[in-house]
Amino acid sequence: MKYAVMLALIIVVAIGAITTLGQNVSTTLNNTATAIQSVS
Repeated sequence: MKYAVMLALIIVVAIGAITTLGQNVSTTLNNTATAIQSVS
């Protein structure tokens, strides 16, 4: 039982980290695309 709670907590933290990282990457790519469009 103890391990199930620990595993659930780790999964929640991992999903949160992946979601945040994904949003940051998406924002960076959008900013880069906008910068490239404004130059050309």
